[in-house]
Amino acid sequence: MNKGEISNFPDLDTAIAAHRALVAAFASPVRMGRFYLKVLEQNLCPTQAALARTLNVSPSRVSRSIAAALLPMRVLRSFSDEDHITFEIAGAISKLIRQHGKQLVTSRALSVPGGSSPDVVKSILLTGKIQAECLRSEEAVLFSLSVCRGHGRRYVRLDSPNIDRIVPVLARLEDLMRAFLPTLIR
Repeated sequence: MNKGEISNFPDLDTAIAAHRALVAAFASPVRMGRFYLKVLEQNLCPTQAALARTLNVSPSRVSRSIAAALLPMRVLRSFSDEDHITFEIAGAISKLIRQHGKQLVTSRALSVPGGSSPDVVKSILLTGKIQAECLRSEEAVLFSLSVCRGHGRRYVRLDSPNIDRIVPVLARLEDLMRAFLPTLIR
């Protein structure tokens, strides 16, 4: 079975063997999702839960893999290799689509330069722009983040000489943090 396509399976035993091979090859969530969809499409298992039991994987893994495989093809192609799409990245993209719409995220995917790193792809999908280091220096917004203590709590502080440029986009910055912070924390 080559990396790009999932074939039909004559029976459940063959599908189970193919699953073992995909797991052994550390297949991406997208590829695993395509496999799970194919098994379900062929009615080799009646439900995602039954499929998970048959393959001895969690129902969550099956569901999250299928969600990754169902991301818009344009978005998947914006990554140089689908193996770069982790569960965390797929989840963040799904959330972004729910928040801002499939059309916006898909149009941003069209602006990703070929061969971009996963970090650059994520940046463009989130903001519609290439990372700050790619911007002209007069467009860059200088800032720093620090952890501070006060009133018995810890918090993150953002300091910038251009704070007047940051304040109008705080809500969007908060959305970005909610979408991608979980992908950075492991």
